[in-house]
Amino acid sequence: MSNIPKNRQHLIELLEKHFEKLWALIEGLEEADGRVQVDEDFSVKDIIVIRNWWLASVQKWVKAGQKGKEFPLPAKGYSWKDTPALNAMIAETREDETLAMNRKKLRLSHKRLLKLIGALSDSELTEVGFYEWSRKWPLMRWISVGSSSQYDSAAKLIRKALKAEGII
Repeated sequence: MSNIPKNRQHLIELLEKHFEKLWALIEGLEEADGRVQVDEDFSVKDIIVIRNWWLASVQKWVKAGQKGKEFPLPAKGYSWKDTPALNAMIAETREDETLAMNRKKLRLSHKRLLKLIGALSDSELTEVGFYEWSRKWPLMRWISVGSSSQYDSAAKLIRKALKAEGII
């Protein structure tokens, strides 16, 4: 199954499939498991924190577009090539938050995104450049990149780290 959604239903299927894979990995983790290093820069908890930020951002981008506003992508002061630095900043600013808190945020944000997708028109989702900021991609592709692709990459990183530690 391609990770580039073809329509609303495909987008929802991708979101649910990748979210459930990630959720199955993190649902029962203890706080100590959240400190397992995924790589030299990020822990399991950091990966969840970063995914929460991206989910919230996608929703902000859509809401800005609905208001006819331009939104700095991916964030103010960052270009796409600065994504590693942006992710590091996100993790650092939320280092006091717990894994449990971020799991709750992830589930809630996922539900909000599904509700938002349900409220969008087919034109909003599928027309290239429907919002000024979306430029050459349809909105559903931006949503996928900021959510289902994020879930998928997080699950792969976390699974590998947890296996290496003998947790799963």
